[in-house]
Amino acid sequence: EQHLIMGYVTRLETALFDLAQQYYQGEAKRVKSRKEFLNKSTHLILFIRHQYKCAFYSEMRHDQTAALQHYISAYNYLVEVQPSQSNSLEVRIIAGYINYKICRLCFRGGAPRDALTQFRKHIDQFKTIVHYQELAFEHCAWLAKQFSIFGDLFDEAVRAQGLNPVMAQHPGFYFKQASDYTMERRRLASKTCREASLAFAE
Repeated sequence: EQHLIMGYVTRLETALFDLAQQYYQGEAKRVKSRKEFLNKSTHLILFIRHQYKCAFYSEMRHDQTAALQHYISAYNYLVEVQPSQSNSLEVRIIAGYINYKICRLCFRGGAPRDALTQFRKHIDQFKTIVHYQELAFEHCAWLAKQFSIFGDLFDEAVRAQGLNPVMAQHPGFYFKQASDYTMERRRLASKTCREASLAFAE
């Protein structure tokens, strides 16, 4: 009886998987068909959204190669957005999430060097973008989070794939950087609070 139940479950799983594949493939085609109506010079944000959706649907269909290509395209479009005081936080948050997806797929696809290259590019792109010095501590918190997340991904890849990390290409290096930025965040936050207190007292 247990054997029969497992057989039914397996057939049901297969049927549902096929239906899901067809659904996400249809959604991907629908999204891709809209791209021809977009103009990059005026619809850059929609280009990012379009590539992100294509990447998500590719992931749902277990097409990791296509998902990675679309996430990379979405990231490259995103860095073309000019950060401003009104959108810098949103851009950084979205960039951090897409960067996570790219690095994760690179590690899982057996391309750790690509993951390392992408992460360095990500940090170099956003490390110095601070529009309000009073909120520099928040930027340090974001940087600490980026290094911590990448360290986790790297550590997971080392354990799962038997990578042989060395020196700067070691998960511990990224955890150390996360710790340094966390300490800097604390220092800057304390400084901001002291300055605000003095200004209020005056």
